Amino acid sequence: MDKAALHSMEMGARAKQERQIMALLKKQNPFVVRLFFSFHTLHHLFLVMEYVPGSDCAAMLRVYGCLPEAVARHYLAETVLAIEFLHQHGIIHRDVKVP
Repeated sequence: MDKAALHSMEMGARAKQERQIMALLKKQNPFVVRLFFSFHTLHHLFLVMEYVPGSDCAAMLRVYGCLPEAVARHYLAETVLAIEFLHQHGIIHRDVKVP
């Protein structure tokens, strides 16, 4: 991530918070992306995370449109389990988007 861009969008504190949260979550959860390590240079912040193929749910909905009910239930269950895991560790996810 470009540090100047993060600061211009007032996202520097949020990026730092997210990095700290991921570093705190040593216990693995299959529905939360794992951070292996992070480092920074003068101009960039690097987060080395688990590779997860695909994209976010919004992008998937743009591509596929309405999902079959069984598929929607599956993704919703995974989302609930991820949020439950975060809550068990005292973390409130503030960026869940509902259409």
